[in-house]
Amino acid sequence: MGGKVVYSGKPHSEIFQAVLNTLALNVKKKKILMIGDTLETDILGANNIGIDSALVLTGNAFRIAKASMFMIKLIYLKMHLN
Repeated sequence: MGGKVVYSGKPHSEIFQAVLNTLALNVKKKKILMIGDTLETDILGANNIGIDSALVLTGNAFRIAKASMFMIKLIYLKMHLN
């Protein structure tokens, strides 16, 4: 009890910085693009460290988008059937 908590993994910036350090690339952050399928980890993590990001609509993002579209369709039907 009372120990120091160390977070590791996305979206925490430490994991992104570790990758940059491991690659030892002499590349500016503005030249890097994080591509991911999850807003809460991939995209947020990239934004936290100042890296541009792109969300692909596969994997996690596809499932969420599909569920959202289903809900939108239900709401639309309810509005027009009333």
